[in-house]
Amino acid sequence: TSSAGVSMDEDTKTEILRLRERVKELEAENKTLKALGDNAKKITELQQRLERQNLERKCDDLRTAMEELEAENTGLKMRVGKRSQRIAELEQRIARMGEVASQLEHDKKMLCTEQSLLEDANKKLMKEVNRLKQEGDEWRVSLQEAKVGTSQV
Repeated sequence: TSSAGVSMDEDTKTEILRLRERVKELEAENKTLKALGDNAKKITELQQRLERQNLERKCDDLRTAMEELEAENTGLKMRVGKRSQRIAELEQRIARMGEVASQLEHDKKMLCTEQSLLEDANKKLMKEVNRLKQEGDEWRVSLQEAKVGTSQV
């Protein structure tokens, strides 16, 4: 038994040494795995921070673009307002021109009527003038005949 006990003691010592070595290896591996886990966590945090920064940058870019578009839209609204005002002014001018054209058309009709009346009156006057000329000619002839008749007597 003592030889078996000695050999067992040596086997146990060897096994204990081997197990201690294995524990050291496992502890080293555990430290490595823990370090890798910490590194993975840090990498994930860095990736998330980077994504957040990219999103914030994109948001800032979009906000800036939106502000520029709003400013441009305000400018366009002002231009549309001015154009609308100009259109309204032109429509008022057109309406006034229509009124003026209507008044001119009315005046033209009145002048045409007046011209026609004046032409008719002129024709009557010319007839009267011609009648009076003829009557005057007849009176002259009568007057000359009367002078000739008195001078013969």
